[in-house]
Amino acid sequence: MLHIMNRLKRFPLALAVMTVSALLVWAVFSPIKIFTQKPSASQQESKPSKGKVLSDRPVSYNPPEAKRACLLIHGLGGGPREMNEMAAFLAQKGIATETIRLPGHGATADRKMPVSGGSRGQEWLKAIQLRYNQLYQRYPAHVSLIGLSNGGSVSLAFAKRNQATKPLESVVLLAPFFKIAPFKVLNMALPVEPFIPFIAPILKETKRGPESAFDHSAQQALQAARPLDTFNLVTLQHSLALIQDVTAALPTIKTPALMILSTRDEVVDNQASQKAFERLGSSQKTLIRVHNSNHILPLDHDRAQVEQWVYAFLNRS
Repeated sequence: MLHIMNRLKRFPLALAVMTVSALLVWAVFSPIKIFTQKPSASQQESKPSKGKVLSDRPVSYNPPEAKRACLLIHGLGGGPREMNEMAAFLAQKGIATETIRLPGHGATADRKMPVSGGSRGQEWLKAIQLRYNQLYQRYPAHVSLIGLSNGGSVSLAFAKRNQATKPLESVVLLAPFFKIAPFKVLNMALPVEPFIPFIAPILKETKRGPESAFDHSAQQALQAARPLDTFNLVTLQHSLALIQDVTAALPTIKTPALMILSTRDEVVDNQASQKAFERLGSSQKTLIRVHNSNHILPLDHDRAQVEQWVYAFLNRS
């Protein structure tokens, strides 16, 4: 690191960019914020949990009356713990459901999020394809994907990939990740993505912060269930590359889609998500906003409404 910094001193602009990049990325992804913020009203009013427990193991439900199925996909750095409760709810309504753990999100000996030697985006799509094919054999033409955050953008990439062969029945996008919420300082909103390429190869990872849910019991349960203590910035770069491809392909994706956003989401940029919704080529698409949740919609304050909307959309025909 020292020899890199000594070389950068010959290039003041490069050093300045590196410094600002490091500060911004650390501020966004570290649990220790440079600019402290007051807790939201929901966070102030939350009371300690009385024992909510989440499992981070993938689940599979096969109701005998099921006529359709869903594969539920967690977010970047997340796991099945984010989606298992929604899977159980939909199964009670007669829909076969499965959750998945994407490559790079399982437990490691050092509890650090591993780095892929290839493209994580392609690894995710291959893992989803395997599970999707199995569901498609049992429920041909009646399999949907439900994706949270990065799982939403990956679901759209998968919809594009399978559109001509084994098309999805529908796709549900919960707080989909198209851009990171801008970093706000001195009444200015600064985009985060331009700085990632400068700092990710050097910083590589950050410690995980609190889970993005206003519901305190859900937040505590999510943190207790997670197997990794770090967040890998190189994997974030892979995700951003996949999102770039998805964004360009949006007008060609015809899969019926439901998008649910929270107006109080602190993780993703809602304006970018809305623009993505507007560009989506589907003739059957619905956008819903909730107002009491942070980012992890399946487990936050609006979860009951979100579950009902998702079920109604999946069961619309």
